[in-house]
Amino acid sequence: MTLCEIIMAALQQLRRGIDSQTFDVYRGAFTQYANIAQQDLAKAFAQYRTDTIRLQGGEFSIDSLPRLCVKLLHISRNGKSVAFEGGEQTGMIRADAAGDVAVRYRFLPKPLSNATDRPELPNQLHQCIVSYVVAAERSAGDASTQGGASIYFQFYNEQKRRLTRADMGLLECYRIENMLY
Repeated sequence: MTLCEIIMAALQQLRRGIDSQTFDVYRGAFTQYANIAQQDLAKAFAQYRTDTIRLQGGEFSIDSLPRLCVKLLHISRNGKSVAFEGGEQTGMIRADAAGDVAVRYRFLPKPLSNATDRPELPNQLHQCIVSYVVAAERSAGDASTQGGASIYFQFYNEQKRRLTRADMGLLECYRIENMLY
């Protein structure tokens, strides 16, 4: 789903119009809610990605990764694991290699802002974002709508709980490595 589709689906669930004027009224708040949900889901499902980084003097900066790094998981060069540790400066990582390395890390997705932006999450989680947007909007309303917000938050959390990492193709294979040899 795109951000536009998420907003439209939330408006429909809230039984509000989906004309361009209504869309524009809710776009800012719904975009914020969608970004909060995207970050929550990324943390809950330990989203990770692998990017290639060029080492300079055996080090690289965490800030040079394309997404905000939450946790560094693995570094490899030519398919072989590389030992790494924190550098002398904050945000620097030292690796036992030279040149380009593959860095696997948990990340926070890029915030949604344009109508055509897609969440950096598996498609199965996009409907969860809609549920969160509806819940957040209801909780921000007057007292008569706030009571219904908890039901939508429960629904969001239930959707999140029922989806497993295997459902989304996120299951990792772990292997034991003998680092002594």
